[in-house]
Formats: sequence, structure tokens, C-alpha cells
Amino acid sequence: MRANLSDKKMVGRSAAGWVVVFLVFAIFLALAALPVYLIPFHVSRNYNEGWNAYHALAAMSGGILYPPSDSFISNNYPPLSFYLVGAFGQITGDYVVAGRLISLTSLLIVACNIFLLCRWIGADRMLASFGSALFLLAFCELSPDYVATDDPQLLGHAFITAGAVVFLNAARRHGTNARVVVSVLLICAGGLVKHNLVALPLALGTWVAIHDRRQFVRFLLAGLVVGVLALGALYALWGQAIVDGVLRYPRLLSWSTGVELSWVLRLFLPYIAFCSAGCVALPQQREIHFVIAYAIWSALFGFPLLFGTGVNVNVLDDFTIALIIGTVAFAMAVEKGVIRLPFGLSHSRFVVVVMLAMPLFAKAALVTKRLVPEYESLLRNAKDWSALADDLSRTDGPVACDLLAICYWAGKSWEIDFFSYGQKLFVGIVTDKAFRERIGNSYFAYIFLQGTRPSNRGLPNEVTAWTPKPYLPIETTAWLLSYYAPVRIIGDDRLLAPSSVQKPDSDYK
Repeated sequence: MRANLSDKKMVGRSAAGWVVVFLVFAIFLALAALPVYLIPFHVSRNYNEGWNAYHALAAMSGGILYPPSDSFISNNYPPLSFYLVGAFGQITGDYVVAGRLISLTSLLIVACNIFLLCRWIGADRMLASFGSALFLLAFCELSPDYVATDDPQLLGHAFITAGAVVFLNAARRHGTNARVVVSVLLICAGGLVKHNLVALPLALGTWVAIHDRRQFVRFLLAGLVVGVLALGALYALWGQAIVDGVLRYPRLLSWSTGVELSWVLRLFLPYIAFCSAGCVALPQQREIHFVIAYAIWSALFGFPLLFGTGVNVNVLDDFTIALIIGTVAFAMAVEKGVIRLPFGLSHSRFVVVVMLAMPLFAKAALVTKRLVPEYESLLRNAKDWSALADDLSRTDGPVACDLLAICYWAGKSWEIDFFSYGQKLFVGIVTDKAFRERIGNSYFAYIFLQGTRPSNRGLPNEVTAWTPKPYLPIETTAWLLSYYAPVRIIGDDRLLAPSSVQKPDSDYK
């Protein structure tokens, strides 16, 4: 009878916990609904979408995937994502849409792998599902611009987290060499998508070196063999160009960018506390040692990257995953009675998971308030973007876009990567002489520039001058604007044409 009562009590606790899991999933779906809805639309979510689409086009058409370091275009990513997106794009007919679908699928795969990693550390199905749901919601709140966006970051995480699941389960069962090789191949594939996703492989190596030296030797040897073969193949195909592009990419350090992005710590702090408490409470559980290693390595490699120009908080994805798994460990410690919460809260799984989800619940309202107007603006201007792409497609002569997806959808060749070229100018790798010559000779039929959003602080009727995003040095931008003037306005962005062939004011939109 006591066993039956205990079973009924556990079922009741799990049922209450599932309510919170479904609630977290529901909020994620609400936040992700508009980005998913925008997948087929010709509206660019960010700079990266057109950048990735053009490289996928180059991969599929036999173009130059890794240009010389002094060119107007750069490529600082490994090649695998461009071929995968390109192959799928052959089916969809649009490399941007293909990249968005792959990114969305990768996000769900990462969530499934987090479920399996939580199960590996000992969580039951409800807590593991809770971990997956927390990650999905946290990702939507931290990196909303990367939900269903043509960007390879999540594809890289999908490969590497899958490799981690295979390896950790193989290590627990003293698996065969074949399983280790499969895990290394998956991790290598992730590295061939994004080369800076090193925190999880390092955490795996650290953990297995502590707990299973024989398995560590297998992992290390397999990694060396696969890594050397992969690097050798890359160098054989692209030579020094891929080394210069990926490993010697010029990027300015920006303290202001790092400080601006440091707001993310406010959301991380509760989960840093939960993860730390969970790991400290279960020191004898060897699986928790992996969580500790993962959190440390991801913090060491993630936070310094925030100070790079053009970097976003998605560089903390690994740190987010580690904290989520550690938060699940905290819930496990509470249920085991190792951590005791005040007022008897530890006796209610429902209350515990609500407490763990509460920081993300609070953030969801603020994110929604910020994102809905942005998505509404994209949808409101969707016809204008499509019309612009159609007009540019009928234009004779080259067109330069700093919102690259517009030129891609217009079927125009890629003339300049404004951000990367600007970084080269800032660090002194090139001068802007060739660019100024093109501007002075009206080489570009049109130039499309994104504008910075004016703060409009002060009086309600204050007029703030339009300025383009600071991709190029101020002097170079001033030179450009002295020769080109706006002929079409969409939101904060401007289509510019040589001043000698401007349309009259009455034609401006």
C-alpha cells in the first residue's frame, strides 16, 4: 500500500511539472511564431542572411569561396554550411529560405540533444524536457535575431551536441572505437561549420581525461586523425586563402560593444546561481563534473568574444546550454533532498520548476514588447523590399548592398562586403583608394545602405539626421555620400544613386 501511495505521489508531482514544461514550450512557440512565419518572405532579418546566401551560391556555382585578403569580399567561416545550405537551396530555389529552414531545424535538434544530455546526467523525462524547453525559451530571448535566420551557428551546435551525446553514452558503456569515431566525425562536422565552437569538445576531453584514461586516448587519437585529414583537405582545396580568411580575419576589439552586450549577465545571473548550487550539491556524481567543465570552458571562450566588433550574444550559446543542464542538476539535487529550499518548497516539483523558469517568464514580456514592433515593421515593408529587389534586378550595372539579401534576391553579383571591408580599412590591411575610385567614377548604379536608428532624445519635434551604419570609416562614408544621394527610403534605410542621375524629390518614397 505504501508503495502504491508513493507511486501516486510521484505521478502527481510529475504531472504538475509537465504543466510548467508545456507552458515554457508554449511561450517559446509564441516568441518563435513570427520569425517562422517570415521564413518565405523576402525581408532580411540581419546582415548575415545575404552574406551566407552569397557564399552558398559561390559553393554551388564554382565561384570563389575564399577571396584574396585584399579583396572587397571576405569569408571567415569554414565551408561545410555553404555546401549543405547550397544543396538544400537547390531544392527550395532560394538559399536564404534554405538557410532559415536548416537553422530552425538545427535549433530543434539542439533542444533534443539537451534532453538527451539531461537524461545522461540522471534527470527523468520531465526534467529533461524541462531543460529542452528552458533552452528554447532562453535562446528566443537572448538571440531572437537568430531564430529561423540564415546563419550556420545552430547547425554547428547541432552537429557538436549530437557528437557529445554519442560520445558520452559510449563512454558510460565503455563503447567501441566505432562509436568514438562517429562522435568525433560529428564534432568535426560542427567545426567545419563554425570553427570557434570548441567549448563542448574541450569539456568532453576534460571529463573523459579525468574519469576514463583509455577512452580519452581513443578520443584524442580519433580527433587527431580526423582533424588532420579535415585540415589537410581544406588546405588542398583552398590553400592559404582559407587560412587567411578563417584564422586571420581582421576584427576590431570594441569595449563599447562588450559593455553594451553585458546586459545579458542580468538574465544569466539566476541560472549561474542555480547551476553552481546544483554542481556543488552533487560533487560525487561524475556526470556533474562534465557540466562543470562545460560551463567553465564555454565562459572562457564565450565572454571575451563579446568585445569583438560585429559579434552578438550568440557566442554564449554554449554557456547557455551548460547553465541549462546545470539548472536541471539543481532540480535533481532539490528532489534528492541535498538542497533544501525554505518554506517546504522542495516538496513540490511544480513550485521548483516554476521558480527555475521564472526569470525567463519575466524576460518574455520585455522581449515581446521589443520584438513585435520590429516584426510588424518587417511585414509592413515587405512589399517595398520585394519591389526594391525587382527594380534592382532590372538595373543595368553593378549594385552594392550592405543589406546583402536585397542584392541577392535581385540576382545581382556580390560587389562588396561592407562590414568585412570596413574591418580591413580600420585595421589597415587595405586602403580605400580602390573603393573611392569606384565611387568617384559612379561605378555603382545604386548603393543600398542601412541606417542607424536615431535616438530622437530631447524635444518631441527634434529632427535627427540620417546616418548609415558605421561599417566604413567616417571619412570613407563621407566620400561616398558626397557622390551618392537617396532616391528611395524604406524605414531607416536608403537606396542611393550617383548625384548626377538622381530622381527628383517628387519621386522619393
